[in-house]
Amino acid sequence: MLNRFWQLKRTLDQNFRIPLLQWWDQSYLLQTSPDFKQVLNAYQEIYPDSAAANLVSWLERQDTRCLEEEDLTYGETPWRTWLKIIPLLQLKAGDRFVDLGCGTGILALYLAYQENIQVTGIDQIQRFIANARLLAEKFNLQAEFREGSVLELDLSEFNAVYCVCTCFSESCRQNLLQNLAKTQVGTRILSVTHGLDSPDLELVNTYSFSFAWGKDSVYVYRKH
Repeated sequence: MLNRFWQLKRTLDQNFRIPLLQWWDQSYLLQTSPDFKQVLNAYQEIYPDSAAANLVSWLERQDTRCLEEEDLTYGETPWRTWLKIIPLLQLKAGDRFVDLGCGTGILALYLAYQENIQVTGIDQIQRFIANARLLAEKFNLQAEFREGSVLELDLSEFNAVYCVCTCFSESCRQNLLQNLAKTQVGTRILSVTHGLDSPDLELVNTYSFSFAWGKDSVYVYRKH
């Protein structure tokens, strides 16, 4: 009986609750940025919902035998949360933004479209990067997408960094700290879930926002 209950709940979540929440989230975005609808529509032709994006990640990790690597687990930042996070980046003309572990790249594409700044996204899922490049080219956005590890990217060229560290292992986060130490003085760094303990970084504030997996912390740092 209990198993049937959980099966029913899972079915209802997949078929009704999750799609409804995503529709509500996207409707909020388009109220704020109606011109972005053309980009969002093109994006949804590739990924109709978050389950489609998650499947792309799962299949590629399975093909490359990386399925057990939690560092590559896919998760999404909801639009309502992203619109609250953007002001924390304090972006201005001439800034260079990077999304470390950008997934489908849609957050970076939004910044390139809405803020008209140069953005970069990096991820190890090849199909994510290929599709993000196609969208950037189609809409003539200042967005570059690189396939590779966040630990191998030279961060000295960026002064605004966003990183969802939720599934990053401790060793990955420690290596990431060494890379973040190379950023410019004054660089704004936002880390989700895990704080970044480094003498090179000043903790400016901590916030609690909603993500696909529930409430989580966002740590805002400034590079000394």
